[in-house]
Amino acid sequence: MDDKAHSKDVTIRHMTRDLLETGDTLELSVYLIVMAGPGLGQMLPLKERDVVIGRGDDCDLQIMDGGVSRQHARVRWIKQARAYVVEDMGSSNGTRVNGEKIEGARPLERGDKLQLSPDSVVRVSFGDEPETHYASRMSRVALRDGLTGVFNRRYFDDRLAAEVAFARRHRCPLALLFIDIDHFKRINDSHDHLCGDAVLRQFAQLIAGIIRAEDVIARYGGEEFAVICRETSEANAMVVAVRIMEAVRGRRFTHDDIGLSLTASIGVAAMDGPGIQDGGQLVAAADRAMLAAKQGGRDRIVRASRV
Repeated sequence: MDDKAHSKDVTIRHMTRDLLETGDTLELSVYLIVMAGPGLGQMLPLKERDVVIGRGDDCDLQIMDGGVSRQHARVRWIKQARAYVVEDMGSSNGTRVNGEKIEGARPLERGDKLQLSPDSVVRVSFGDEPETHYASRMSRVALRDGLTGVFNRRYFDDRLAAEVAFARRHRCPLALLFIDIDHFKRINDSHDHLCGDAVLRQFAQLIAGIIRAEDVIARYGGEEFAVICRETSEANAMVVAVRIMEAVRGRRFTHDDIGLSLTASIGVAAMDGPGIQDGGQLVAAADRAMLAAKQGGRDRIVRASRV
């Protein structure tokens, strides 16, 4: 830690004490939240490691604002102090914390606002704060599928690019599940679209209740859903897929007096799989695996590495 960070040890200790008094843990409760500008409502949990903020595809928190540099600022985890500091990465417009332009490393506290451009502001928040809930609501409006409540395709595309960059930089695994409801068209044909909509909502929420908080579920299109599993190998993603498949088999999906049993076909792919170098190839691999599951009789899971 440099001299400036050392000079503010009292501030760092204050943040750490604040965490302990609230009973929160850094790993689970501290977030960077986009409060203004492109990507309004984005929430990135801080997990005791460096996080890069900027416009580039290789950033952990990507903000598509022309006034934000490709690599604008870095939030660093200071293990000895058990706290975070922020530093500018030589950006064009500089980084301001609570209106003050920073030089070197600046300790972060609850409520600090990082201004990256005239339009883009990121806040340091805890999970129990009103600002966090506000950001969550903004995220729902801009980034959620209106029918099912899970993330939409736009968010999925942006998030996958960021997750792939994160996985490369930190040399950690990344997996993707493609999940398709078997014979969904029959539901709309045999009953009606209201019934089909009810099934989609229940199906999406069932999956959302199974995956981890750090994983991402999105409606990819129609009756097809995608799950991004951060720091997950293909083998561990298979475990998640099995849980989802069994939960779908055991669930009774209802609408008015109609009760339906469903199955799903699931494709699993991972960044460490053969021929997978980027997000597009990861999506293609998961999609091929899901198609193989459907062609193989449905109600099954196929690994991309086995296709």
